[in-house]
Amino acid sequence: MPRTAEPLRRSLGPAGRGYKDYTAVFSNGRRMRISATPSRRYADLVGPDRVGLYRLIGSVVTPGMRVLDLAGGTGDGPEWLASRVGPSGGVVSLERDAESVRYARRRYHVSHISHEIDEGWALSGEADGAFDAVVLVDPAPRPPQIARLLAEAARLVGPGGAVAIALPSRDADLARVARELLAAGSLAEESTDGGWRMIMRAEG
Repeated sequence: MPRTAEPLRRSLGPAGRGYKDYTAVFSNGRRMRISATPSRRYADLVGPDRVGLYRLIGSVVTPGMRVLDLAGGTGDGPEWLASRVGPSGGVVSLERDAESVRYARRRYHVSHISHEIDEGWALSGEADGAFDAVVLVDPAPRPPQIARLLAEAARLVGPGGAVAIALPSRDADLARVARELLAAGSLAEESTDGGWRMIMRAEG
């Protein structure tokens, strides 16, 4: 439920405040105040546009996999990943924005997803090769945070797994960074249907 009458598009546009507040009501009746911003996008408000980008890299995610999402946002993308891996697999979703994580935990009740706040050290305790796939989809942070995330991704994916990146076609800067960091990858693919993707297969 919107807390102000101003349309979302205007609120987030050049003439708006840069945010719009809502009261989210969940299936159990609990409520939460949320604030939509250009970088904090709720699928229930703007549609599942990020899921379209996840589908670009869906070929690397199969049933039973353990998948790490490096920029899970408000949770709709990790939920899609969880539907791909099924109950025999698991998804760990990291997100730097604490409000997005709180929302994802309440909105998406899936037993094999763990929504965690990425406080900069969240991956330090994970063993090398701990995941079958590591994905990075349309992230909010800019370089050098992206460089750190992708360096960790290469360490965390196990033999035979993959690191997969999906970005909007308009995001040329992130595409350039991804290319530079993963230039040694064994497989790079580009897509023209609304996004850009790169897949690096781990040896083994």
